Amino acid sequence: MKVIQERPFLFLLLILLVGLGLYWPSLDFEFLINFDDDKLILQSPANQSLEYENLKALFTEPVFGLYHPFTSLSWAIEKQLYDFNSRWFHLSNLIWHLLNTILVFFLSRHFLKRSDWSLVIALLFVLHPMHTENIVWLSSRKDLVYGCFFLLGY
Repeated sequence: MKVIQERPFLFLLLILLVGLGLYWPSLDFEFLINFDDDKLILQSPANQSLEYENLKALFTEPVFGLYHPFTSLSWAIEKQLYDFNSRWFHLSNLIWHLLNTILVFFLSRHFLKRSDWSLVIALLFVLHPMHTENIVWLSSRKDLVYGCFFLLGY
C-alpha cells in the first residue's frame, strides 16, 4: 500500500490506459443514424461552420429541442477539423470520459484523504458499463460534458 500512497499518479495513469484499451474499439463505430446523431450532429445547421451566425445560434437557439451549447460547439469544432469523420468524434467522447475519471479520482481523494480508495473509485468509474452509452453514442456527449462541469464544481 505504501507504493500506492507514494505514486498514486502512476496508478491513475494505468487506470486511464485500461479505460483507453477498453473503449478503443469504439473508434471504429459510425454515427448512429436514427438515434439523434443525424439530427444533432450531421444535419444541424449550426455545426456546419464556425462563422459568427452559427456560433450565435449555438448559444441562443436549441437544436431539435435540446440546449447544450458547449456540446454543440465541440461538434462544430470537430466538424471543421475532421469533417464528419466519426473516429474523431468517438475519440473526443473517450477523452471526455477519461478526463471525468481523473476528476473523480481527485474529488474522491479530496473527500477521503486516501489515494488507495480513490484509485479504486476511479477504476470502478472508468470500467462501469453504465458509461458505455455516453462513449459510443455521440449524441450522448452532453452527459460527458455535463459530468465534467459538475465534477469541476467541487
